[in-house]
Amino acid sequence: LPTEICGRIIDHVAAGLDIAYRLDSGNPHLLALRSCALVCRDWYYHTWYHLRQRVHLRDRDDVRTLFRTLRDRPRLRSVVQQVVISGHASGQRSMVQHLQSFTAMLAGKLPALQRIVIKDAQWTVGSMWMEGFGYLATFNLVRHLEITNIVAPSIAQLAHLISALPGLTHLWLSGVAC
Repeated sequence: LPTEICGRIIDHVAAGLDIAYRLDSGNPHLLALRSCALVCRDWYYHTWYHLRQRVHLRDRDDVRTLFRTLRDRPRLRSVVQQVVISGHASGQRSMVQHLQSFTAMLAGKLPALQRIVIKDAQWTVGSMWMEGFGYLATFNLVRHLEITNIVAPSIAQLAHLISALPGLTHLWLSGVAC
């Protein structure tokens, strides 16, 4: 098939992709896109941008890798719509010292970011400085914030995080302890 037809097929599959859908729930559109990426090099490049609408950051190395990718491929900046910041293991709380790195390194570099998810995290007192909350204000299109299964150092720190996002309209809290 001509490359243009393949691109349209991939775009059609990606049109049904809901980035808010949980990755571990077996999203059929996501599974189809992953399969498309494995067909050949041309198909991989067509699916690349669709698969990077949702980025999962588990540690500082993931944040650095995303930073370098955005620096090397500026077009990707307008593709990322959701960032998931979590601990290392799914379902188990672990330290998220990369929350500060995320805010500092990626402030102003994700203009299409609409949703931030923080989950499975042990958030300590020193892991987020007051300047980090100021960096969050640059994510002015973020409308959704989901905080699930975390331990925050204090209610004040949690309030700073929530109030730092100027465009926030939807807040989901589940399993949050301070």
